[in-house]
Amino acid sequence: MAGSILKNAVIRLSGEGVNKALWFLFMIFLARSLGPKEFGFFSYAFSFGSLLAILTDLGTNNYLIKAVHEKPGQDDFYLNSIYGLKIVLSVIAVVVLLIFAFFSVHVDKVVVLFSLSLIVVSFIDPVNYLFRAHKQMGYETLLMLLWRVLLVGSGFAAIYFMKWGLEPLSFLFLAVSFVMVFAAQYLVRKKYKVSFYMTERKGWLDFFKKSVPIGLLIFAGAILLKMNTIILQFFRGGEEVGWYSASFRLIEGTLFIPSFFVAAVFPHFCENFQNGQKSSLGILRKAFILLSASSLLVSACLFVFSKFLIRILYGPDFSPAVASMSVLSASVFFMFINELFLFFFISVNRHAAALKMYFVTVLLYLAACVLTISRWGYMGAAWSLLAAEILLFLLYLVAGNFNKPLFPDRGPAVC
Repeated sequence: MAGSILKNAVIRLSGEGVNKALWFLFMIFLARSLGPKEFGFFSYAFSFGSLLAILTDLGTNNYLIKAVHEKPGQDDFYLNSIYGLKIVLSVIAVVVLLIFAFFSVHVDKVVVLFSLSLIVVSFIDPVNYLFRAHKQMGYETLLMLLWRVLLVGSGFAAIYFMKWGLEPLSFLFLAVSFVMVFAAQYLVRKKYKVSFYMTERKGWLDFFKKSVPIGLLIFAGAILLKMNTIILQFFRGGEEVGWYSASFRLIEGTLFIPSFFVAAVFPHFCENFQNGQKSSLGILRKAFILLSASSLLVSACLFVFSKFLIRILYGPDFSPAVASMSVLSASVFFMFINELFLFFFISVNRHAAALKMYFVTVLLYLAACVLTISRWGYMGAAWSLLAAEILLFLLYLVAGNFNKPLFPDRGPAVC
């Protein structure tokens, strides 16, 4: 088991490292090419679109991992159930997007096109999670690298050589998204010989009911990371969003560490939950130690070198981002550990407890964002995120009470 976790972690780390590095370098290039205001608007558009794209998932992808371990051999049914549901949710998301575009001056053609590109490319996620469920991280890594290479390569050429702005770039991103969907369908057909068909409504409705708790948790997590950017755009405009985004991109660039690790460990959480609490807690403790050590090291480096990193990477126009970077660097530890706790709670069927914690955290976070951003701008956005991550961490500790019997017998595990 340890060898399997290590193998998948190494594969995902190497792929995710290249993936994040390409995207990070492209963000630096984009910031320097567009300047704080235009880069800020790009970041706002992506944050807005990301929230809509997550609504088309609602936990089905993560539930797929649990379902594969619960009842193996039904890949066709699971995948087609997800796609049937995803089509319906995507139509709803597009309708919501168009309503915002009609009534809000902050949602223009660029925001619509970037949002559509993210909704379309989200259709490769079920394929990726099927690979992940079968612990074949190499195929998932291949698809994600292909997506990043196409985006970064074509985006760089469009901006550097053709001098495109955000609007034509958004069309390009949408085209790449369609290409990736076809590539994912081809790969999963070749690997698992699945056939695509429309399942009965009851099939995907049952899947929806079981996955909604996970989906709400993931959506709440996305709100914590992205909603302050959207609120900042409404109150202060693109320039301050650009400053905040410059610092947050550096923090975000480190989140592949908990992401790849949790993705590799999550299937083992599911499997070992059936063997008893001690087995699951043993994996959790080891993961906690590794992520704590790595997060503290990353946090210290980002704080110490914040001024150097902002000025070297982004240039003097982004100097105000040094202040928000100093605040955000303190949130790294809490972000790493909160992601680990989230997927552990999911694996042991404590969705209800996690939902309550996120509900409280998100409500207080949104209130804090409105109050602090309206008064202190991008610094209010940074402090609100840090406070929310600390609060969520404390709630996990209280709800988990990891020194006592954590999870009494509540019936058979879902995974």
